[in-house]
Amino acid sequence: MSAQHPEVDLTATNAPRPTERGWHPDPSAPGTERFYDGTRWTGETRDASPRPLRGGGVPVGVGIAFAFTACICAVIGAITSAQGYDGARDAAGWFVFAGIAGTVATINVLFGVYRIAEQVNATYLRGQ
Repeated sequence: MSAQHPEVDLTATNAPRPTERGWHPDPSAPGTERFYDGTRWTGETRDASPRPLRGGGVPVGVGIAFAFTACICAVIGAITSAQGYDGARDAAGWFVFAGIAGTVATINVLFGVYRIAEQVNATYLRGQ
């Protein structure tokens, strides 16, 4: 939430001038941010509470990965079950199915770990 406050002359407080236009910590009011328009501080302020990097919810890539996994498992299951189960001869087909499903699941887990590490890294860098 942003609020309009009267323009404040931060040059009198020896406030550092950022080089980039945007929201920066307000040197005259701890716990708030003030908008710098590229040439001067404006009167617009907001609470400096941490903000999420992205919208909430599950990333689209995770949903796509799970949908892809479900489709692969369904196709393999349909192919192997259409042939029927006939003892040891068909056990090899189930081992192939389990191997492929395990590989896809492992890729999904690795993708998830990568995304978590990416979020943690971004959060850590934002805090500095």
